[in-house]
Amino acid sequence: MKNFTIYFEMIKLIRHIEPIEKRDAFLGKIIDFYFFDKKPNFEPESLEEDIWENISKPIISYKSKVANGQKGGRPKKEKETETKTETKTEIITETKTEKESKTKSKSKTTTNVVNVNVYVNKILNEYKNIKDNDLMKNKINDWLEYKKQRKDSYTEKGLKSLLSRIDNLLNDYEEQEIIELIDNSIVNNWKGIIWDNLKTKNKKTKEPSWFKDKTETEEMTKEEQEEMENILKEFGG
Repeated sequence: MKNFTIYFEMIKLIRHIEPIEKRDAFLGKIIDFYFFDKKPNFEPESLEEDIWENISKPIISYKSKVANGQKGGRPKKEKETETKTETKTEIITETKTEKESKTKSKSKTTTNVVNVNVYVNKILNEYKNIKDNDLMKNKINDWLEYKKQRKDSYTEKGLKSLLSRIDNLLNDYEEQEIIELIDNSIVNNWKGIIWDNLKTKNKKTKEPSWFKDKTETEEMTKEEQEEMENILKEFGG
């Protein structure tokens, strides 16, 4: 392969990586992957890993198209002169063992993947900042529906991790900031949510705990009022 196309939308994401040395290293890993098949490794849950998940699919797709073009395009169809008997011979009926293997594999996948429409509504009340927030609940469901359309459903562990992260972020950021970030991820057709983008937003101003305490006041007795008046007279005299 002699060329490589990188789209402006990818660059917009990559520019979030700081400092510039990290950004250059990230671009170097993309080049190594594209030209030398060296799969990049990033720290788990890092910004670089989030960005790679979002841009890797079009890179892999473009790389595959270029590779097929160099080999003369897609493989040619088999000659039409083949008899029906030969064609039937190639389509081998699955054995009992193969069917059982596929059934087990499908069963395992069904167990791991969460039915979001039912499960989410049951566990949202476990998260203190989400349970009474209808706007956030609706936006979470929007995101899960978007992931479902991409055929990229969450496992139970992954879903709980997502909800915990949103619940914790609601301690520091306004709900609208988080909602806009999720909307932006959907509009840009991103695979995941780049939470580091929230760092450019202002955090909530937290009131000190004592500020919320009620201050109790009592009226002075007649004796206390007379004593206070005498003290004021002494200072005034």
